[in-house]
Amino acid sequence: MSAIDNLLTRLDSIDRAVAAINDGDVTEAPIVDHLVRGIAINGLVSVEQFLKERTVEWASIITAARIPPANLPGGTAPYESRLIEVLPRRIQDIEYASTAQRSALLEEVGKSLTSLYSGILAPHPLAFMWTGSNLRAGDVEIMVALIVGCSHDKVWGRLTRIWQLVDKYFPGNTSLRSVLEQLAEFRHAAAHKESPAIPLPNLRATSRNAKLVCLCVDVAVSIGLRDLMRPVAPPKGGGQPSIPIRRIVKNGSKWSEYSPGRAQALKRHSSLTEAIQAAGERARRSGELVLALDSSDDIIDWRFQIT
Repeated sequence: MSAIDNLLTRLDSIDRAVAAINDGDVTEAPIVDHLVRGIAINGLVSVEQFLKERTVEWASIITAARIPPANLPGGTAPYESRLIEVLPRRIQDIEYASTAQRSALLEEVGKSLTSLYSGILAPHPLAFMWTGSNLRAGDVEIMVALIVGCSHDKVWGRLTRIWQLVDKYFPGNTSLRSVLEQLAEFRHAAAHKESPAIPLPNLRATSRNAKLVCLCVDVAVSIGLRDLMRPVAPPKGGGQPSIPIRRIVKNGSKWSEYSPGRAQALKRHSSLTEAIQAAGERARRSGELVLALDSSDDIIDWRFQIT
């Protein structure tokens, strides 16, 4: 399964846990407390796990594309610096507990650094990871900037613009950064406070907020990777690139597919899986984002074909 598939499965579990509290299926205070803490912690953990898995996919795409290191936005220095900065913290992770695992990691990182002075980049997912125990806003800025090429202070504006484009319920006058920071705040409160005060409405929004952060980061980096592989002219005036969106909307028992800017359905599919596969092939040829929505226009899935 892909990183997106795994994320959506995890978020579905969070929604079911929220429903158990909301519907009164669980009423014993100690059990409710366990559920509340678990939901709050796993909101941020779901984002982190998605990015860990997705960065492996990004690295594989870059490897297959045989991209010269000099083509990286900003050159090789930001990539090299980040890989060296992240290594001391990440080598302590549980997946590198044995000497053999650590030795293999150091060898892989060494090959990646060496490739910066060759003709073909051999990327390592570690360059997209974070330096602390948990993901922070600054880590996202570096992650996106490595591929997109914008300055760090422009990253959240770019991500928020993507949010505005994909989400009918975008609240306006806010930044996606605040969404990530709330997930981090609730994770910290649930893990460390004796009585974390997390309102139920905020708890209900956990999976949606995690999905929005993952979607916007993924789309921004995916567009950056696509442009890195086949450079395109920058938008006029230095603005942000447009994102044509191919929508899939649940309509009764069918899933209607709409081409970008069209109000009339191109085709109606029997299942979401069928719709995403068919729409994905059309979207790949035109560089479109496939966005799946439920009958209330809430986001349930997305795909952006890089290659």
